[in-house]
Parts: sequence; C-alpha cells; structure tokens
Amino acid sequence: MLKPAAPHLALLGNIGRPESPKTYHFLQYCAKNWNSVVWIPGPHEICNPPKSKMTLSERTANATALTKQFSNVSLLNQKEKVFFDQRVVLVGTPLWTAQRLPPKGQPEFRHCFTSTDEAGPIPLTHKARNQMHKQNLQFLVERKLFWSIVAPQASLVFLTHTLPTPCLLRRPLGETAWNRLAMDVQDHRDIMGTPLEAWVGGATGTTQQIRMDGTLACTNGLFEYPYEGSSNDQYDPECVLELETPTPKTPMVRWRLPTSLDSPNLSLLCS
Repeated sequence: MLKPAAPHLALLGNIGRPESPKTYHFLQYCAKNWNSVVWIPGPHEICNPPKSKMTLSERTANATALTKQFSNVSLLNQKEKVFFDQRVVLVGTPLWTAQRLPPKGQPEFRHCFTSTDEAGPIPLTHKARNQMHKQNLQFLVERKLFWSIVAPQASLVFLTHTLPTPCLLRRPLGETAWNRLAMDVQDHRDIMGTPLEAWVGGATGTTQQIRMDGTLACTNGLFEYPYEGSSNDQYDPECVLELETPTPKTPMVRWRLPTSLDSPNLSLLCS
C-alpha cells in the first residue's frame, strides 16, 4: 500500500475499474492520506470486464462520478488542476497512442466500446483511437501554449499514462508488455521544452528519469502489463517530483525525495 511521502498524489492509469469496490476503497484511502489526488485514466479504467458492455464514455463518466465522492480527488481526462499559490499547473490526459494498423489481441480493441447499435456494442477501432490520440495531443500542445502566454513563470507538468519517450524504458520487458510497447510508449520530444518543467508517465512498469530539452521526463511504475508475475525491483514508493516555487528568473524542478513535507514546495508522489 502506498504511504504518504508528499502532500499530493498522482495516479497515472491502470489503478482500478471504476465500478469495483476495491477502487472505491483505494481512492478513499488516498483521499484520507493526501491533500489532493489526481487520477489519469489508463486502459484498465476504460476496458470492460467480462460480460460488461459499457461504452468508453459511460466508463469515463463512472470514473468521474466516483472521484466526486471525495472532495480532494480529481479525474484528469483532458483536464488540468492549478495550484495558484505555488504557481504550478498539472495537465492530465491519457495520451492514447496512434496506431498504423489495429494490433492483435490488445484488450482496448476487444473490451472497449465506442457506441452501441441494434447488433450490440461496437468495439474501438484503431482509427477511433487515432482520433483520441489527436485530441489528447492537441490538448497538451494548446495548454502549453496557453500557459506560456498567460503565466510564463508557472511550472507546467504533464501527467499521462503513455510514456512520452522510449528513453524512459529501463528494465527488460516481458513478452506481453513488449508486444504492446507501441500502445504504451511514444516519442514526444518535439513538444518538450520551456515552459514544460516535467512530464510524468505511468505505463510499462519501470522507474527512470531523463532530462530532454529542459524538461524532466520520468516514470515510476510497479507492474507492467498484464500486472502479473515479477514487479519492478527499482520501483520507489516514496519517489517524489518536487517543484520549487518559481521565481521570475530561476524556475527549478528536480526528481528527489523531499527533505521536509512542511516546506513551501509542491511535492507530488507519482505511481
């Protein structure tokens, strides 16, 4: 079980199914132990369990309704959370990857439905997923441009399920995780750089950090898909992204354990 190592917690996808009592109790635990919690949807949240036929929008609505049962938990599905006092902006979206061809055997294309008709639920296609990718990516680019104009001294942080660069892959992946690598990782170095201080991804079950074009890209995941077998032995349950309150000339960001939770900095536990 996660233990508080920072005032704020980021859950970066594949946390639990919205309808599961386990997910409710986990979020309840998080709400009690962190000042604020942000939840980014992953494939596990939008895919149906056996015999369920809810659409993607219905499952997302259920996840949103679940978070509203807690005053300090937010679902960031193309949304942002602003900490005005610290001048920090968290921008969250799954960032579904684009696919040239429909991959075989992946759960998003078997258990995720876009709509229903007389014949039953209509599964997600790679074209529909590519449209979701386009919308997610456009949202990130637009919010980066907006904040660079409106509040250039704010610390901007992207939170996604998809990893923003394959350079974050560290540990050897199992066959199942390797086969869906194109689903979980994409290279987005072209949109890094000022004013984006950090980009944290949640997929693949690895722990790594790298600085690219002035942006700190990082990840800290315990399990790789399908969440069975060996865990990431470098996973750090107290790994913290600490953002110093920026000054007009010297905005700073670093990935480390905080020396004190009473400091004026904004610390974000990422899992």
